[in-house]
Amino acid sequence: MRSWYAASELAGLPGMRLSPRAVSRQAEAEGWISSPRKARGGGLEYALASLPEATQAHLKAAAEEARIAELVAAIPVPETPPMPAEPKPDPAEEERARQRRKAEGMAKFSALAPTHTKRLRAKGREWCVLACGQIVREEGMTREAARLALVERVNLGKVPVPAVAADALPLRHGRRALTAPTLLAWTLAYERDGIWGLTDGYGNRKGGSKIETQPALLALILGQLFAQPQSTGEDLYALVQARGDELQAAGVALPRLRAVQEFRRRWIAENAEIWTRMVNPGKWKNLYQTAYGSHHDQIERLNQLWEMDSTPGDWLLIDGRHTVVGCIDLWSRRLKLRVSKTSTAAAVGQCFRSAALEWGMPEGVRTDNGADYTSEYFGGFLEHLRIPQSLCMPYAGEQKGTIERALKTMAYGILKLLPGYIGHNVAEAQEIRARKTFAERVMTPGEVVAVDLTSGDLQRLLDGWVANIYHQDAHSGEGMGGMTPFAKAASWNGEIRAADPRALDALLMRPGGKPRNVGKKGIFWERRRYIGAKLGRFSGRSVYFRYDEADLGRIYVYDDDSFICIAECPEMTGISRAEVAAAARAEQKKFIAEQTEDLKRYKRATTENAAELVLKHRAKQAEKLVEFPKQTTPYTTPMLDAAAEAARASDPAPMRVDTPEQIAVAAALPTIQAPVGGGSNVVRLDPIETSKTRFLKWLKLDEEVIRGEHANNPEQLRWWRAYGECGEFKAEKQMSETWPEAYGLTAKAQV
Repeated sequence: MRSWYAASELAGLPGMRLSPRAVSRQAEAEGWISSPRKARGGGLEYALASLPEATQAHLKAAAEEARIAELVAAIPVPETPPMPAEPKPDPAEEERARQRRKAEGMAKFSALAPTHTKRLRAKGREWCVLACGQIVREEGMTREAARLALVERVNLGKVPVPAVAADALPLRHGRRALTAPTLLAWTLAYERDGIWGLTDGYGNRKGGSKIETQPALLALILGQLFAQPQSTGEDLYALVQARGDELQAAGVALPRLRAVQEFRRRWIAENAEIWTRMVNPGKWKNLYQTAYGSHHDQIERLNQLWEMDSTPGDWLLIDGRHTVVGCIDLWSRRLKLRVSKTSTAAAVGQCFRSAALEWGMPEGVRTDNGADYTSEYFGGFLEHLRIPQSLCMPYAGEQKGTIERALKTMAYGILKLLPGYIGHNVAEAQEIRARKTFAERVMTPGEVVAVDLTSGDLQRLLDGWVANIYHQDAHSGEGMGGMTPFAKAASWNGEIRAADPRALDALLMRPGGKPRNVGKKGIFWERRRYIGAKLGRFSGRSVYFRYDEADLGRIYVYDDDSFICIAECPEMTGISRAEVAAAARAEQKKFIAEQTEDLKRYKRATTENAAELVLKHRAKQAEKLVEFPKQTTPYTTPMLDAAAEAARASDPAPMRVDTPEQIAVAAALPTIQAPVGGGSNVVRLDPIETSKTRFLKWLKLDEEVIRGEHANNPEQLRWWRAYGECGEFKAEKQMSETWPEAYGLTAKAQV
């Protein structure tokens, strides 16, 4: 669904005035979010989220109808008689198309509100699909057998089902139940289109009540029940009446008090387990949650599964409030801790990077469902690495108990012994909180403990504690047998998948959001234009990019999983527009020529490639006779390869290294002595003028003009005035103020 609309598209819709000009005045009066329109004619377009609710409801309904029409139109019609089989499509092209659909679907899905019914239902179906995949990986079943096993376990209550997944199950004979055909359809849709393929139109049931058949009304009542489970039927009816004008403006028919009361009673009866978990999570664990089995039963190798979590309480350090992010390998119990300002997705990614560089890449990661771990940033990072992420249920800390116990061990074992421990401020304190220990408070959400250390000091102390104490102490947990984490990891003699550090750094850069179109003048982003020589090949196409917040003058451009180039903003980096434009035109011309070459070239290339493939295959067979297994193996994915290429793109060109024969030939050449005192034919060349030298020249001339030395020199004054107003001067001035030492300037000498 689109997120931006022009005034001409909105005119006459519910909640809108009749003409585009009147809509523009309405937008200005009501303060809608706007953006310059890129289409022909210009003007402004307005964000869907800022439009009146009646207009939003109409646009969403229209989009849903269009989506259903597209699905119906896409249903294939069998041909009679059957045509000969078509040649198989290119698997690489199919994979790129699938990744493109998933990326577009993720962008649409991200536009939905966190509590939107469509979003919650799709996340619930995703849990079922991922749970089926987890059974395939961990229990070695076929996909069909795994589907049947999951259906049986869910319907018989043998596996804890998150509330969001339980709500997504079809309602059959008064209870939620999962079927194998439904699970198969969800799996195929997820593999084809990602999570957007699981998103539908609220899932209304035929013959439902007035509340269930009106999505806006259903979302309002269920949202209130989730926010305040103690709400009675009268409370819910009062809320509906208070929002009555808005609902009726959106075409919603209001229910009677008795209908609201009956809906609440029936919903609680049909969703007893969910209701118990909402009202009393502790009671839900006692009544419904299964307690047999162990997370470590299926852990058989190093880096098979990691768990990640953050300390619930905050640390008040000398340089501000911080948190500690932890990562643990379930097989060896090796631990990695990272101190961060807050538990953000970036901090989680950096903790993962530190562990991956030291331990190797994991096969899977288990986290809770917090915003920092379920963010598109961290989720997309793991997806590019082809590492599956398993999410724990809300309030189910036992599903990631290994990392939670490790954090508690850290809290009890080191934190209260830290030098400079201040403890809790009990000046106004309640007695119960004062009796809590330091470790209890740091493991309690919302608590703050004060330590008289900087974040760097705390990080060094934690690193030392992990390396010298935690990794060297014997562990008696499941699968450890009294071994230390250090010894357990050292005992592993299998492969360790290693990744390129610079490729990981490139993937951890912030994604630039939705795809951007490469126009005639480059890529436009954040009111800046970025250009690059190789962008000429992609004129008129959509690309993705990533950026480093510390260097916004450059963006790293990708086509799906393939790295294209580093595009630069001339105003920020000082590159020559003319040189880049000439290179881009040459690259575009070369690309067009390559596309129109004679087909014979492809025939020759096919023959050569086939012979080369045979030689490589025979050589690899011969190597099997002498090749020994390696301790580590490179680990890569298409996105890792592209990220590594992006990292190498900024490296300087390698220096020339002459061979001994070239050095000998050069030494044998006759030496020509320069004439003493200079020759009449010697022409002195002026140094190459750069933007930096012109800027320094202007600074010197500016001082002279202020002293009045060029009052009679109009040419110098004309250049002084023109250069001081050009874009190059502004860019150089900004860089000289940021890095005065590079220009030989002091703070006093800056412009």
